[in-house]
Amino acid sequence: MRADLLTGVATHVWQQSSLTWVLVAITCGLATVNVVAWRRRAVPAAPWLAGLCLAAAVWALADGLGAAAVPLALKVTFAKAECLGVLAVGPCWLLMARAVARRPPLRWPAMLALWTLPAVCVPIIVTNWRGLVLPGVSVVVTSAGVEGRYHYGPILWTVIVFTYLAVTVGVVWLVQASRSGSPAYRRHALALVAAAALPLATSIVDQVGGSP
Repeated sequence: MRADLLTGVATHVWQQSSLTWVLVAITCGLATVNVVAWRRRAVPAAPWLAGLCLAAAVWALADGLGAAAVPLALKVTFAKAECLGVLAVGPCWLLMARAVARRPPLRWPAMLALWTLPAVCVPIIVTNWRGLVLPGVSVVVTSAGVEGRYHYGPILWTVIVFTYLAVTVGVVWLVQASRSGSPAYRRHALALVAAAALPLATSIVDQVGGSP
């Protein structure tokens, strides 16, 4: 660790982070798509696309602000917000993919089952109840600045698996639907499949780096 980075760590709240600016730009793009999709909410997939963009925007913005934050308590707060964004990505993506794939809407028992886990997890994530989300957190000082290190609890792993499963099922639906659709529909569906790779890749990178 560099001694000059250690000086004043406790007195600074924010630090320079190039990742933050990138994620803020992504957040602005997602917010724009959210507004456009919501204005076209009469289209079956549009409300879920709006919800997906909102969840992804919360995820990206919290990740960026967490990278710029210095105090451990502030980093943990943004990590929790990031988890909440990730929590909503799975159901919104699944429902959007279902609509784009022209499958019938879920009946209320299936919809209730889909949203039960996210609803139960929200208060647990916010309070980190019994350390089930982040049982251990710390900061390290590197040449890039002050970085957070997080140990995943069982609830956070459950959210990750749930999200991966929801995205995977949605991708399968889109690929299946693209086989029988028109060329234009096929391009649209496959573009969504390609877009799904971005948050998944980001999640994998974050996990390797120790961020939720």
